[in-house]
Amino acid sequence: MSAALHEIEVQRPETLAQALGVMRMGATGGEPWRPMAGCTDVLVEAHFGKPMPPRFLDVTGLRADLGGHAWRDDGLWLSALTTYTEALDDPQLVARAPMLAHAASLVGATQIQTRGTFVGNVENGSPAADAVPALMALDAE
Repeated sequence: MSAALHEIEVQRPETLAQALGVMRMGATGGEPWRPMAGCTDVLVEAHFGKPMPPRFLDVTGLRADLGGHAWRDDGLWLSALTTYTEALDDPQLVARAPMLAHAASLVGATQIQTRGTFVGNVENGSPAADAVPALMALDAE
């Protein structure tokens, strides 16, 4: 199902539990919600006539649960809300994963790097996804 921009419904949960509840109800009720964070492509897609889902779940307020990145024993963990700017601002990431940092530096302008996320880059499925080749080369899971 597709919707015009003025018909789109957006929910902004305050907790991860609320977000998961909304997603669960949407999945069982036949009207799924599309999670969104950076949304750097949504307006561009709408401008060019790409069908829009009628329901978005804005998870940007869940940074406490879905934000940040960390080095662990088994490698670098990027959360759902890790932005390109966060990666570029981390000297350890730049030093230990220079290919990923370089990919982050190639994504759009500063405004896009500040809002755009690695996970969104993968989820969006664009053939022009700047970070995806670096993630693939690094055997990201």
